[in-house]
Amino acid sequence: KWDRNMKCPKCNHEFQETYKGLIFAGNGNIFFDRKPVYFPRVEFEIIKILAQKDEVCTRQEFEPILGIVSSRTLDVQVSRLRTRIHQNKWPHSIVCIHKVGYELKQNDPTGDRL
Repeated sequence: KWDRNMKCPKCNHEFQETYKGLIFAGNGNIFFDRKPVYFPRVEFEIIKILAQKDEVCTRQEFEPILGIVSSRTLDVQVSRLRTRIHQNKWPHSIVCIHKVGYELKQNDPTGDRL
């Protein structure tokens, strides 16, 4: 079991935080089930924001942190994140809440969202 004092075996960065079963390293890597996945800076920040909250993140919450001014830009980044999550078979999904924002959900082993 990993704890907060351990370092990433791939790059020797210290782990920063753990949310929803995801371990965030300071170098853009996110670990799930002990497997690292590299995320570009913007995608890393988006998923970190989503993982920290147990409720819907409004579009406005992403603007000051990421400098995203266009809602289309955010939509494209979220689409890329969804693809990366699906490719790595994580039990998570990003749900769009119409005209409000996004939420990161964990799926249970039966395939239902929790």
